[in-house]
Amino acid sequence: MIDELDRRVIAALQLNGRAPWSAVARWVGASETTAQRRYQA
Repeated sequence: MIDELDRRVIAALQLNGRAPWSAVARWVGASETTAQRRYQA
């Protein structure tokens, strides 16, 4: 099931698909590891 954090990660990557995970994590308010895991799940 997709939650709000998953939606924010997807939205951040839609804006800049080549952004480093550290930037995506900052944009969504999560750790870099969490952002990566949410994307991979």
